[in-house]
Amino acid sequence: MIVRNAAWRLDRTQRPTIVDARRAGNGDADALLWVYGAVPAEELLSLWPGVPAAAVFQGEAVPSIDGVDLLDLSHRGRRAATTIVRHWLASSSSFVSTAEIRMLSALLSDVHAALESRVSATVPLLNSVQAIEVELTAPRKSRRVVGMALEHIASHVGSAAPMEDLAFLPELLDLFPGLPKAASGGDDRATSL
Repeated sequence: MIVRNAAWRLDRTQRPTIVDARRAGNGDADALLWVYGAVPAEELLSLWPGVPAAAVFQGEAVPSIDGVDLLDLSHRGRRAATTIVRHWLASSSSFVSTAEIRMLSALLSDVHAALESRVSATVPLLNSVQAIEVELTAPRKSRRVVGMALEHIASHVGSAAPMEDLAFLPELLDLFPGLPKAASGGDDRATSL
């Protein structure tokens, strides 16, 4: 339920599909989540190679799994656990919602318009804009790349345009956060989006 709610909060229009990750797929998923200890990590990771993975756990001892993010849901209510999972999905998966794509496209248009009125645009700003444009056309988008590019735009935009001219930038910075802090709560099934 927590994973489903987190995925819905990312994109209510696309209705993300959640499947039982233990039933092997074609490896085409945006994210892999499971409760630590419920299923051997090696088993799941071999079924879903290359898919961003996280194990949720509760307890004092922090498990260690190479190549897997750990979300500590200890002492968290359902709402807090859902937020933690949503932030992880937002930063780790290739899932980019239709609404996010619209906002990114509008932001890029605003940045391009601001740059047209300036003769000298900074190379880092142009590189960041290009990085987002490339990710929007990629079949598997990297939210981390988009997030880093948005941070670069925010840090370099003052020379090209006032921040208020880029209406979607603050919201997009929130939607494409860095890696989440340890989190808690969850259901005991392995899940793939």
